[in-house]
Amino acid sequence: MAGYLPPDYIDNQRETLAEALTKIIRDLEQREASIATGFFDPRVWEYLREALPLLKELRLLIGKEPEISYGGLDRLDLRRFYRQQLQSDLEGFPYDLAHVKLVSELIEFLKRASVHVKLYKKGFLHAKAYIFPDIAVVGSSNFTPYGLTHNSELNLVRKERSVAKDLKSWFDGFWQDSEDYKPELIETLEASKFGGKPYSPYEVFIKVLYEYFKDRITPEAPERHLGVELAAFQEEVLKEALRILERHRCVLIADAVGLGKTYIGLGLLEHYLLGKRRRGHIPKGLVICPAQLRDILWKPKLAEHGLSATVLSQEEVSQKDFPWKVYRNYDLVLVDESHNFRNPGVQRSQNLLKLLATGKRDKYVILMTATPINNSIWDLYHQIMLMTRGSDEYFRDAGISNLRGFVRRVDQGAAELFDLLEETTVRRSRSDIRKRQAAGEQITLNGQEVRFPKRELIALDYDLVAAYQGFYKEIAGSIEALSLVSYNIEEFKKDRDSNQIQRNNALIGIMKTLFLKRLESSVQAFEISVQRQQKFQKEFFEYLLKNKLLDTSNYRKLLALEQEDDADSIFEVIENLPEVSVADYDLKAIRHAVEIDLNIFESIAERLAQIRQAAEENVQLDRKLERLKEILERFQGQKVLIFSYYQDTASHIYEGLKSDAVWRDQVGSPRLGLVCGARSVYNESGSLEDCHLSREQLIKHFAPVSNAVDGDELKRLREKEIQILISTDVLSEGQNLQDAAIRINYDLHWNPVRMIQRAGRIDRLNTKHPCVTVGNFFPEKGLDDLLGLVRRLQQRIEDIGRTVGLDSSILGERLTERSLEELKRLKAGDRSVWDELEREAELVSLDEMKYPLIQCLHTLGEDRLKEIPLGIHSGKRASVNGVFIAFKARDRHFWRFYPSDGSPPWTEKRKLFRLIRCETGEPRQIPTPKPNVFNIIDRAVQDLLHELKGAEAARRIRQPLIRREQRSTDWMLSLWNTNSRLCP
Repeated sequence: MAGYLPPDYIDNQRETLAEALTKIIRDLEQREASIATGFFDPRVWEYLREALPLLKELRLLIGKEPEISYGGLDRLDLRRFYRQQLQSDLEGFPYDLAHVKLVSELIEFLKRASVHVKLYKKGFLHAKAYIFPDIAVVGSSNFTPYGLTHNSELNLVRKERSVAKDLKSWFDGFWQDSEDYKPELIETLEASKFGGKPYSPYEVFIKVLYEYFKDRITPEAPERHLGVELAAFQEEVLKEALRILERHRCVLIADAVGLGKTYIGLGLLEHYLLGKRRRGHIPKGLVICPAQLRDILWKPKLAEHGLSATVLSQEEVSQKDFPWKVYRNYDLVLVDESHNFRNPGVQRSQNLLKLLATGKRDKYVILMTATPINNSIWDLYHQIMLMTRGSDEYFRDAGISNLRGFVRRVDQGAAELFDLLEETTVRRSRSDIRKRQAAGEQITLNGQEVRFPKRELIALDYDLVAAYQGFYKEIAGSIEALSLVSYNIEEFKKDRDSNQIQRNNALIGIMKTLFLKRLESSVQAFEISVQRQQKFQKEFFEYLLKNKLLDTSNYRKLLALEQEDDADSIFEVIENLPEVSVADYDLKAIRHAVEIDLNIFESIAERLAQIRQAAEENVQLDRKLERLKEILERFQGQKVLIFSYYQDTASHIYEGLKSDAVWRDQVGSPRLGLVCGARSVYNESGSLEDCHLSREQLIKHFAPVSNAVDGDELKRLREKEIQILISTDVLSEGQNLQDAAIRINYDLHWNPVRMIQRAGRIDRLNTKHPCVTVGNFFPEKGLDDLLGLVRRLQQRIEDIGRTVGLDSSILGERLTERSLEELKRLKAGDRSVWDELEREAELVSLDEMKYPLIQCLHTLGEDRLKEIPLGIHSGKRASVNGVFIAFKARDRHFWRFYPSDGSPPWTEKRKLFRLIRCETGEPRQIPTPKPNVFNIIDRAVQDLLHELKGAEAARRIRQPLIRREQRSTDWMLSLWNTNSRLCP
């Protein structure tokens, strides 16, 4: 033992245990070692790589008490624990060349025949001892870098050969009761990101998905007390919504129609209103919904489940004198059918934004709609702006520095919407659920397997030209000839604003489009619109002479009211027009232009009067209504739901069916119902008198089963059950009308998304009908002329928009080339249009990415995916050259693809998902020479730190709005995505 004198104890201060062991093996030539340790960390090789290879024999005995329950822990569980612990340690090491070399050298050392590793199998071995032939070290240090170098350890050194011999005998006893662990240790090292195990591209792909979704694929349902059973996918939506709410204090629930959004909303209300109660504070909840849902849906459901919340109608919120300050300090605000707030220029949206953006800053905001996009991506933007309390930088800490700029890029096709939806939205579609069922997942609701009815689309042709008795082209041409100068008074101002004139011309085009839509709906609706315009044009000029001007702001209000078919409010706007100086305008030119328009309207009115008079003398001249009667004969004895955009058309249908006694006798004297505006009536067969009911009662008379009516009340309703219900879109939201299996759209689908919304009233989960039928009216003659005229108007509007810019929120429903194609396919009865429109209305589905993982879980099980280490890599043939890396920092997942040409990295998750997606048989292909992945990882780390720095600044801006736990960077895994042309 000459040359080195070990100290009596080692405390890692004057000398570390690593230094002492090296000298003992090297300088004292102790060539046999028996080591007992609780932990083993591969990084000990970094400290002992010089000494350990000098050993002729090494026995390493591992035995440490796991940090898990003792009860029922068997030998295999213990082995699994050590394997998982070692795997976790390896995953925590940085992926760099030094660690790759370290693990590679350690594996080669462990493969020596003179190296033995065992795992103690009887209880738990806590001892830490380093035993050589002539010397022994016993104390607190595990065989880890911490134990070898940390200054809080203490180890006694015995230099007597006799003591070392006795300790070796002690060690031998434990060694005999242990089992070989060396193959498993080597296998774990080989399987790590530093080892040489050749992982397939599919294994890396599925591990990426598992790490991203593992907290969401099999979520534990939050503790709830509602007496409503939720299907597994509904529990998943609830858990996901809670995750987003806790992260951002806002969420958009955008599940497809009929999938139970109301119950998700109730679950969220319960969680926050009951689960968040604490001493001295009872959370306050506010529900804002359409008026028709307030008394027949939300108030009863809240009462049924013992939830206390204030319920306001959207109409109340729309009032100019709405007391928004009263509600600004509520803890939670839920907005049902939030797409009605997509227009920021109207009073209801402005009032809601004030309520959300002021007062209690950390309130939770929940929006719910099946159709967040009605016309364009900007519908979604304006709803999310309500969630962000009007801030475009709200999601900066999620990587979206400016919301408006991001949505603009999406609108231009330069960015993926998915990343925004991931931060804000929960959505499930019917196709998502069907795919899960096809993958073997059992989805039940109230003990029954979830199922959807089949869908049948039928086109109902009628002669539009004949409906206008030969005057159709003349009337359509007259509409196109209107100047509607009253809506562009700026053109006659002496100091003209050419850009404003252009914008007003675009709005005039929209007004003409509305005339044409009402023309197609019914002669009656169009005639009322013409009469309204005649009155407006006359009063407009009279008001102008009184120094009152219809400016752009008020025009937009009128346009919105016209679209909403609100005639009474139109003249209220006129009464409140601002005063101007008429001296600034060319009154003579205005008078002349107004007179020309009035003459055109008078001509149209005369033709319509002729048509109406002829129809009164011969009811069969109303070709569209007669066609409807023929269809209703086909569905005799079945419940039918008929929709129209316009109150005037709905009333005309109701009156036309009610008054035709011969037809009613032929079809079995069905009871009729009408819901439009404030009018809710039904009609007994053979009577021309209407019976008035509340809207809630009328709906129960039509769909008692769907609205949970039973017992004596059901018997009473059956006696006066409504068979045919006619309605405007007032019943297109949130109603259960699935007692019916037939729905007819009386008007042309200018916005086909409305078809999906309306279909949701009867196409719902577990409807009793195996099939639902949707009939759409299409003009057999006159359609091409009508669409051509509307398309020309739309083209002018788009041209103006490109020149001066137009606010998309006021453009309304636009007839694009795609819409034209969809209309033609609907007319041809193409059922696939429905699925396409539904997917578009429901936004991008997260299940597209989740579905491969669900399939894998059903095949392999979750334990197999857990065992795949983090940090693994592979290679695959792809369309581009580069390296894909996935990792996690704090609570965010980062996916990046670095193209080999040095161009900016790709960051959109959905795009990257499609890039790395592969099947189980995808071959592993690594290019030669390999890309310098370490440099790419360094670049990724720098990018990450830069982004997190900006996110941290954004988080400080938002505090105390959101408080979030801070966590250190945690690498997940990296994937090599190789080029399509492999190097030789």
